[in-house]
Amino acid sequence: YGTPDDFLQAVRRRLGIFSFGLDLSATARNTVAKRYFSPRDDAFAQESWKAPGKQWSWLNPPFGDIKRWARRVQQERVVHDAKIAFLLPASAGSNWWADYVHNEALVLFLNGRITFVGQKDPYPKDCALVLYAPDIEPGYEVWRWAQR
Repeated sequence: YGTPDDFLQAVRRRLGIFSFGLDLSATARNTVAKRYFSPRDDAFAQESWKAPGKQWSWLNPPFGDIKRWARRVQQERVVHDAKIAFLLPASAGSNWWADYVHNEALVLFLNGRITFVGQKDPYPKDCALVLYAPDIEPGYEVWRWAQR
């Protein structure tokens, strides 16, 4: 599902950026960056997920096999010093969370549900924006993203 514009605006404000350098899981219709990996490109077949220069990469993947995405994002931060903003279900009790999120990134638990593009109702579960970057300290906070 596409990420709603109001949420993306809040994320860009939070990160102090104008745009994302790379969208890691998108289509031509829902990309949030000029450069993106489509399902045909297969993000997992790409050598690196690091955006050009010091830009941030964006990731709102299908939520079906989130462990695979979380493992790769954590590896990209460690191996390539990638800066990735990762939107995912807030599944703090799962093994993949303990292995690839906890103490690895700054976790922003979202206060305010997201209504994905094309949906009439908000996503029924809690989500988190997880920030992986070499210059960001791991930790947790609640982010009231919809408040201006």
